[in-house]
Amino acid sequence: MSAMWVGSIISVDCGDVLGVFEGEISNVDGENQTISLINVSRNNVKCEVKEVTLSTLDIKNLKLIESTVKTEKKDHFTSMVNDCAPPTKNEITTNSPLIEDNQKKKGDGKKKNNKRLDIKKWQKERDDACFSVPVDSEVLDVDFDFEKNLALFDKRAVFEEINALSKSDHVRLVDCNKRTPTKYRHDENVLSNDIPILRQISVPCKYTEEYVTDTGLIVPSVTVELKKMIYEKCEEVGLLPKVRVEMIGRGACEMVLHLLGGSY
Repeated sequence: MSAMWVGSIISVDCGDVLGVFEGEISNVDGENQTISLINVSRNNVKCEVKEVTLSTLDIKNLKLIESTVKTEKKDHFTSMVNDCAPPTKNEITTNSPLIEDNQKKKGDGKKKNNKRLDIKKWQKERDDACFSVPVDSEVLDVDFDFEKNLALFDKRAVFEEINALSKSDHVRLVDCNKRTPTKYRHDENVLSNDIPILRQISVPCKYTEEYVTDTGLIVPSVTVELKKMIYEKCEEVGLLPKVRVEMIGRGACEMVLHLLGGSY
């Protein structure tokens, strides 16, 4: 007789602790007094497990939502569950068949509201038990001692133990890289850039000395004979000594302005 209820959809109220289960009957065990459900939702939340088995000792109330058998067979199933379930204070007993309870959904509005209130009450008690634990203020006042905590871990002893357990013929990367890094002062930890040497000026005579500017430009020296020849060529093209002095003065001013950071 129990196999005829397989496939029916029922709603099982298991009290405030377990909640309300709703699903399709997959097995009814008359000997062990258990009901197995598939496609189960608990408190309107889909369960991840494929099948849930409920004992008749935990069932407070049972409602038939959708049946796969005839009406006259439902009275037998209802009486079987009611006979097996122990009487409790919160148990709701009905003398009418389950099919009549299903047809009186309008009159069950108060019961549904009571179930919602019971679920909210259970959730509130759960939250209060989890989050209402008082926080000890003394723990917050004491600062955490990082140095004491680090002293509990001896790095050198741990590495020595690791090296002792390792094979001697293996070359460890840690031992190969044990190099003490060089420490510099704030004024020593500076990498100097190499000044590029630029040889852009060439002269038609041999020179014995040369000068290098801050930017790396090489300025060669000239002989006295080359200097006299340059002056003679200047006079031939009309550059008199007065004009040459003016040119030298202008060049000196441009050099000074450049060294001082100005523009010309």
